[in-house]
Amino acid sequence: MDINNVILIGRVVHNVQELKYTNNNTAIMELSIAVNKNKDKTSFFDISVFGKLAETIKPYIAKGKQIAVQGTLEQQTWEKDGKKHSKVVIIANSIQLLGSRQDSTPNAEPAPAQAPALAQTKLSEFPEDEPGFWG
Repeated sequence: MDINNVILIGRVVHNVQELKYTNNNTAIMELSIAVNKNKDKTSFFDISVFGKLAETIKPYIAKGKQIAVQGTLEQQTWEKDGKKHSKVVIIANSIQLLGSRQDSTPNAEPAPAQAPALAQTKLSEFPEDEPGFWG
């Protein structure tokens, strides 16, 4: 059996301006996070968030906000000007806001009580943590 699961904790690189929508009206939010290994090494990861999760979490995503992302890796390919391109992105299954409530919105206003809870999953709730998952 193959496994494709990634968990990252990092800081949002840019404010998300707006959600995009597919033809069947599914919300799409694209963002990047910076993950620091140490003071001298930072890696940047592109993340795509879809559907209700994107709509729920978008008001709380701001530049510099620390988040935990659980998802899967997906290689995307496209052709532009006759050249083939590809990149690997993270497709988010869950996002957990980290830090205080004042850190949850760009204007540092307190967040509504239920909104962050709708968009987060405890890291211990992943299926691979369940007894018997690994065989």
